[in-house]
This record gives sequence, C-alpha cells and structure tokens, in this order.
Amino acid sequence: MSETIAGGTGYLGYIGGWAPVCALAGPLERAEPDAVRDLLRESHRSGLITSFDWPTWMTGRGRELSGNPDAIADATLEECRRLLVAHVRRDRFVAGHLKAMIDDGEVPSILRRAAQLTGNA
Repeated sequence: MSETIAGGTGYLGYIGGWAPVCALAGPLERAEPDAVRDLLRESHRSGLITSFDWPTWMTGRGRELSGNPDAIADATLEECRRLLVAHVRRDRFVAGHLKAMIDDGEVPSILRRAAQLTGNA
C-alpha cells in the first residue's frame, strides 16, 4: 500500500516512527504507570496517528482484526496503524476504551506485529 497520509507523508515515511511505539508493548503489558501516556505521546509524535475515516473502516476490515489475535498476527503494517488509530480515537468518545484494549492484550499485539514488520522486534 502506498497510500498518502496526512501531511503528505507516504506509507514508508512513518515506518521509522514505529520503533519507539513498539518498544512500549512490554511496559503496556506490565501496566507500568506511564505506559499509556507514553503510547499516546509517541504515537502522535511519530506521525502514526493520522486522520482517516476510522469509524467506517471499523465496520469492515477493522472489525475483522479487532478482538482477533490470529488476524492481527497476519495484519499489514497499514492495518496495524489503522487499528491503533481507531483505538486511540475511540477512546476520546468511550472513556477507558484504550485501557481496555491494552488490558485485553490487543494493543500490545498490534505493537508486536508492527515490530515484526518493521524489524523492531
């Protein structure tokens, strides 16, 4: 996928941004106190959180991925990014959503898959 994302950055432009975000999988799983704050800061700083129609995407491929560890294990990097964005954005409307997705292991699974795809594992 060579989709253009906000700010004119191409798909390959944010691959390097995954490293600090992927490094948070372990701290999130261990429920370290600042891990959620760090996830939000690093994912925004790296340019991973961009605008797209996430509610519509979550009615299709996003729904297939969410809650399905086997599907996440086969997700593309773009799908990992979109799923992360959807969870971050949804948390603005549903208090505690992101924390629930972390506690359920979904966000760490997304980060582990992204780490695998970007060589940050």
